[in-house]
Amino acid sequence: MKNIYYLLCLLFPLSIMGQEPTGKSQWVYSDANGKLVYKATKRGDRIIDFSHAGYKAVV
Repeated sequence: MKNIYYLLCLLFPLSIMGQEPTGKSQWVYSDANGKLVYKATKRGDRIIDFSHAGYKAVV
């Protein structure tokens, strides 16, 4: 039984590798130039962009 479990743990990730994501987000998407666009709620709330933070961030 353990062998079957190990085999499934190995084969499942291999079965989904290389597949394109099927869902598209309505909240974040790329514009014509490839730049991310963030949708906002009626109150102006949106997903926070932390891409400027972290290693080698330009301040």
